[in-house]
Amino acid sequence: MSTQIHKLSGIRVRQVIAAALLVLALLLAACRFSVDTPIPITAETVSQLERIGDITITPLYGAVWPLVGPGVAVIHEERVHVYHLKELTEHVLPVDSPSTLAFSPSGDSLAVGTINGKLTLWDINGEQQATLSGHTDEIIEITFAEGAHRLATLDISKQVYLWDLAQLIPTTVIDLSAWPDAAARIETIRISPDGDKIAILSIDDIPILNLWDVSAGRSVRTIKWEQPARPFYNFMLSPEWDMLAWIAGGTVQLMDVSSGAVGPTFTHEDALSEWRFSPDERTFVTRAAETIAGDFTGVVKLWDPISGKARHTLAHPDFVSAMAFSPDWKQIATATGFGEIRLWDTGDGREIALLTGHTDTVWALEFAPNGEFIASASGDGSVHLWDAPSGQALATLTGSGKSYAGIRFSNNGDWIGAVADDGNVTLWGTSKGTVVIHESQYVPY
Repeated sequence: MSTQIHKLSGIRVRQVIAAALLVLALLLAACRFSVDTPIPITAETVSQLERIGDITITPLYGAVWPLVGPGVAVIHEERVHVYHLKELTEHVLPVDSPSTLAFSPSGDSLAVGTINGKLTLWDINGEQQATLSGHTDEIIEITFAEGAHRLATLDISKQVYLWDLAQLIPTTVIDLSAWPDAAARIETIRISPDGDKIAILSIDDIPILNLWDVSAGRSVRTIKWEQPARPFYNFMLSPEWDMLAWIAGGTVQLMDVSSGAVGPTFTHEDALSEWRFSPDERTFVTRAAETIAGDFTGVVKLWDPISGKARHTLAHPDFVSAMAFSPDWKQIATATGFGEIRLWDTGDGREIALLTGHTDTVWALEFAPNGEFIASASGDGSVHLWDAPSGQALATLTGSGKSYAGIRFSNNGDWIGAVADDGNVTLWGTSKGTVVIHESQYVPY
């Protein structure tokens, strides 16, 4: 049983994470498809949900979605393809040898880096906005601050640039060619929400995180995980950037960012499949598997990041394939390979309801922004909509996908979108009077 659970979770973990990123904000754009004012989804109007179209984005793992806005971009065959979902148009950017790209927080523009170090800004209509000069080697990572006024980039020679997007100039250049030593690789960079700090990760021998204060123009903290578990997965900073979580194998190691002091360690019998901080930083959640009453089974654990104790262990009869939290974090929905969905109270760890109806693994779950509904995407080719307070089944939605791996509500809850294993995105929505149907099949390659 142990081998089977681990194998299944390992096969799908990359797919689930990638698919979740793909649909992260697709539906905010979809609201603009209709000329009518959308009707918010309620228990009374849910039957009016209609399929409005399918869009194929290939390849699945090469697509990048913005947090908001009507665009999606794909690097394919040495070209960047930008899709404008509001106008149902595709633009191929005249950029040679693109290596990486990222959308701005507003979703109306994107930055593209190339193998030769060229960095350009574009809007989603394919119009070039600016060229940012500085890099001379391949750009391997781009990250925007949430306010979009700053952009951080990393190239293969370990030069980090911080850009002022109002003046289109680099304000800081960090030479890391000798950090932590000349042979070490830098894996990734992150920029804080306010744009004032940059986190730089190297993991050649041991994981090392360099925190750089942009205003001071210097490194303010180097945090090492001296005895990391294997395999090393990644790191996660809490929403306020005051706690750091190292993630490796079945281990989570917390550290205090301001002092570098080692905090609690969360250990698991099996490798971790998912992890996250709560918005208020009072809970750290992990998804894995462990032996309970002699059976190796899927679990979700809610940890106290201060005491290091597990407040609740949510046990399942099979591996846990997905989890989602209500907007207020008072409920958690979890799914299994049996196609079952469970609702739990995060306060006392009590199971509230068992939702059945899917005939295959549920790979993605999502709460509506108002917390009233849950959408589930399954390998059986269907999307189910549930009433969150009661667990009552409200609707079954089907599209052209044979197996859905991701699901998302629009920010106002008027639209639902699901992404299939093959990259086909299906949209459903409700509008006043008549539902406006748009069909668009992108097969540009």
